[in-house]
Amino acid sequence: MKEQQDQKATKDGTNLFEGIVFPDYFIQKNLSFDDMIGSIRTWSAYKKAKEKGELKAFEAFFERMKKSWGNPVNAKKVTWPISVRAGRVHRNSPP
Repeated sequence: MKEQQDQKATKDGTNLFEGIVFPDYFIQKNLSFDDMIGSIRTWSAYKKAKEKGELKAFEAFFERMKKSWGNPVNAKKVTWPISVRAGRVHRNSPP
C-alpha cells in the first residue's frame, strides 16, 4: 500500500512529484539499559511530556523495560527503522 501511495504522482499546483520507492533501511546499535533510556529521553514525545509534567507513562515503561532487560550494563542490539519519502520533481508545462 505504501509503495502504491509513494509511486502516485501528486500535484501541488506548480510541480508534479513522482514517488521513488526505497528499500528498507535500519539503524542498529548495541546499547546498555542506561544508553537506551538516554536515547528515549531525546525523543520529542518524551520532552513534551516532561514539559507538561506527564512522565508517568514513560517512567512505568522504563520500569517494565528494566525488569526484562536483565543486567543493565549488558548491551542489547536495538534496531530503528528509517523511513524515506522522496520523489522526482517534474515541471508542469504551461496550460
